[in-house]
Amino acid sequence: MQENPECEAAARILFGPERQADATGAIGDRILVQPFEIGRTKEMVEQSIEIHAPAMRERTAECKQRWRQRVGTEHAAISGSRAFGRDVLRSEQAFPRMFNPSAPSGSDPARSSTAGITVAARPLRFLVAESEPPEARAKRRESVCRSSGESFEATLRSLAPDASCDRMTPADDDASVPSREEIAGYDAVFLTGSPIHLYDDTPEVAREIAFMRAVFASATPAFGSCAGLQVATVAAGGRVRSMGKRREAGFARRISPTDAGRRHPLLAGRPHAYDAPAIHTDEVEALPENAVLLASNATTHVQAAEIRCGDGIFWGVQYHPELPLAEIAAAIRRQTDDLIETGLARSAVDIEQHASLLDSLAEEPERRDIAWRLGLDDQVTDANLRRTELRNFIDRLVRPTVSRRGRG
Repeated sequence: MQENPECEAAARILFGPERQADATGAIGDRILVQPFEIGRTKEMVEQSIEIHAPAMRERTAECKQRWRQRVGTEHAAISGSRAFGRDVLRSEQAFPRMFNPSAPSGSDPARSSTAGITVAARPLRFLVAESEPPEARAKRRESVCRSSGESFEATLRSLAPDASCDRMTPADDDASVPSREEIAGYDAVFLTGSPIHLYDDTPEVAREIAFMRAVFASATPAFGSCAGLQVATVAAGGRVRSMGKRREAGFARRISPTDAGRRHPLLAGRPHAYDAPAIHTDEVEALPENAVLLASNATTHVQAAEIRCGDGIFWGVQYHPELPLAEIAAAIRRQTDDLIETGLARSAVDIEQHASLLDSLAEEPERRDIAWRLGLDDQVTDANLRRTELRNFIDRLVRPTVSRRGRG
């Protein structure tokens, strides 16, 4: 097998001359993306992989084979150079798609390697902030037997089974804003949807905004859907408004990533146009400074955004990647009067028929006939694809931040 000058140069930069002999011709991502990606963040490397994947995978296969010939397969860190083995294992975990192109985007095994010993990483700690006030919470529980925070928590447990989840209700009368140190003890904060209107001057809104500002101050990665995006927008200086008679009820259609969105890790894996569960009567009117618009559609200009405020970073969407289809059906039923008033349905019977189709699709997501009648594709019917943004947030922002903080 011929020597690979690119691998040699990358090994020299990454590991130094004294370790180059062990590293040369070795492993994939961190070496193979060099010289054009050395020093960039994991998210940026993942984006580059999408562009350069064919050529890099061919070189990766060659280098990976060469490494395994040198130091073995299962116990590389022990049978070869321990220091180099540690970097190899970490790199293979950090960038699995370069070693296995069929691996899910951003799938990072929850393990780390130190001095040749593989150890389990600390479980992630999540804080779910239930944005809905008590009366809305009670109404939702009557409808689907759980609150928005409980629904969010169920989805997070499916994406990160070992994570611990705490819930709080910042809009409640007896709620107090946790300190930035308390929030910083979590690895991520999630803000749920809510019927509150962020342009209203009410105690509930004030408490929500104060909580989000504390999240920003803690520098803890945050994600929000629907009203969660709106809370972060107002907390950082943007504006939210009523949609008037316009509605997205059931699904937001033909969402399109912006140029920035197509390069952003939040939307990695999304096609150029996609649908997503959504039901809302308010929208972001103006994003704050230091925000990036990531996706739009014909109904709602701000469908996805990144918001930075101080040391904090927030990724959010106007739609609901966390919700199962059955809960969308229930949400439509709860909005019956509004949907008739705004002309989206003529009668409660029409709404019930539509919601019943969604219930059937929730029970049998493989039913193409129902998906066809509803105008949906696998971006909605496949739970794995429907949750794309949440998975990307955990894998591409939360886990790297945990690693940088030395918590892994």
